[in-house]
Amino acid sequence: NLYGAGKVVGDILVQGTSTGMIGGSLLMDADGRGFSFLKTGSILAADTYTVTLKSGSDAFTSVRGALDGNWDGTAGENYVAVFSVNPPTQIRLGLPDFMRGPGQAVDVPAANFAGLPLSLTSNGDVRSLRLEIRYDPRLLLITDAKAGSGLPVGAGLQVDLSQIGLVRITIESASALAAGKVTAVVLTAFVPVDAPYQAKHRIDISAVRINGNLVECADDDALHVVGYIGDTNASQKYEKDDVSLILRAALKMDSGFAAWDDVSPLIVADIDGNSALTATDGTRVSQEMSGVNRAEIPDIPTADGKLQVAASLAAWIDAHGGLPSGQQESGLNAHDEEGSGSGHILLTPVTRPPSFPTVTFNKGLLNFGVGGPVNQNSWLVSWVAGSAKPANKDWKVVLT
Repeated sequence: NLYGAGKVVGDILVQGTSTGMIGGSLLMDADGRGFSFLKTGSILAADTYTVTLKSGSDAFTSVRGALDGNWDGTAGENYVAVFSVNPPTQIRLGLPDFMRGPGQAVDVPAANFAGLPLSLTSNGDVRSLRLEIRYDPRLLLITDAKAGSGLPVGAGLQVDLSQIGLVRITIESASALAAGKVTAVVLTAFVPVDAPYQAKHRIDISAVRINGNLVECADDDALHVVGYIGDTNASQKYEKDDVSLILRAALKMDSGFAAWDDVSPLIVADIDGNSALTATDGTRVSQEMSGVNRAEIPDIPTADGKLQVAASLAAWIDAHGGLPSGQQESGLNAHDEEGSGSGHILLTPVTRPPSFPTVTFNKGLLNFGVGGPVNQNSWLVSWVAGSAKPANKDWKVVLT
């Protein structure tokens, strides 16, 4: 783990000579044989870094037991490595890290209701831009992309969403995009209602071409954590315990949240987006819990809301040529260049949900199953959670 109750020292420590201790999150490779440490907020700055992997039965072990970190033949020492980061380019395409849960739209920040922004940082000479964005469609669906405020008037934007789990974006402009950090594209995205709570994945930016040239190490990938922001105890609702845990973390009594011990506490509970946990974040969750609708905190969807999202996403999948039942999306193996500030990621193949018939209960007062059940693990749970009072006590099931 990286965080928890009390002054927990994480099993992974990353410290820069000039930049100091680095906060981040842990993402396991799909095969369970490796992992990535993803810095929260941005890529690693140019610096020399020391990585420490803690040895112990409750931390890192080898097939022989405790780590032999100093290679002296005696187990028990931490593994320590030093590496340097010197990005070969200052051009940067980035997406923000975020936490959104089942049935929620992705607006970052939430109060803006403006989607998921893809930013470009450059010196002001970018006229042509091509890139790909890969993600896990079991945990997220990107359904649209529109021009951001940073695109010049008359710039052309082409978006290819034909393969679910992959977005291809092309921008061509007669005039260069402004220097500095601008919003190039805004993505429309939703979390499927059956996305497993507490799951996480990397939204990987790749195949970046600037002015026709392939540019390595220009990507600042995002981490998406499936959960409701501010739900610090992972109960899938807001309660007093969430507020108490935020206050403890803000006061440095806890290093993070035990329920999210491998996720940066900033992703979980930085409600006001100021890159720090403070009492204000706890106050915002307390207000939301008490019925004050805080724009910074997306509403937790009701059962009816989840039904609507499920039907909308199913219709979108069908409209984009959904795959036959059992067919898999192609996998991705991507290795970042050494010294880029990014890690290694392996995305395994994912299976699109099969096409299900429409199921109508109670003369249309409750519908689900268009493209997939509300909860693929249990139709019964989905039905009970969202069912309405029977009309004239006559339940009917109609398959169409």
